[in-house]
Amino acid sequence: MALILESDLNSYIDDTSVNPTKAIIVGAAEQVVIDYLGYDPTSATRSYSFLGTGYDFTVLPVPGASAVASVKIGDETLNATLYALDTATNQIVLDDGYYFTRNAKVVIAYTAGWSSIPNAIKLATLRIAALMYDEAHGNIGITGKQFADLSKQFINYSNYDKYLRPLSRYRAGGL
Repeated sequence: MALILESDLNSYIDDTSVNPTKAIIVGAAEQVVIDYLGYDPTSATRSYSFLGTGYDFTVLPVPGASAVASVKIGDETLNATLYALDTATNQIVLDDGYYFTRNAKVVIAYTAGWSSIPNAIKLATLRIAALMYDEAHGNIGITGKQFADLSKQFINYSNYDKYLRPLSRYRAGGL
């Protein structure tokens, strides 16, 4: 599933003209957001491997966990009745008397992400795509620096940080 569609970009920039560049721009903007988040936010089965901590809980790194398929500690796969998923905190909590054995290899198979992409992620992707589209038409972000001898240096760049910053709560491991 895509974060945004080309039709979403058309509506956002109010330009319904057919342009093959738009599909490339949508894909590039999505990749910028995915790289920032550290994962693809669409709902998918994921695997989390780590060394046991000795605690009876762990925080899953990808937000939006909705189901746990299995928990394996060392060579033992736990019965599903021995753990629970707390969706509010994105944690797997083991029953009393069970813990993630210190330094044992732990592998958790789970589903995380969203079947309906959060609006903040969609909007950031649309804003970045719109900027990329503007740049493709010669409207490039420029900054300048004036030196003591009154000379100037201009630097062309695209900085999407201010559009990505509101997504920090959705970053992998950012809970």
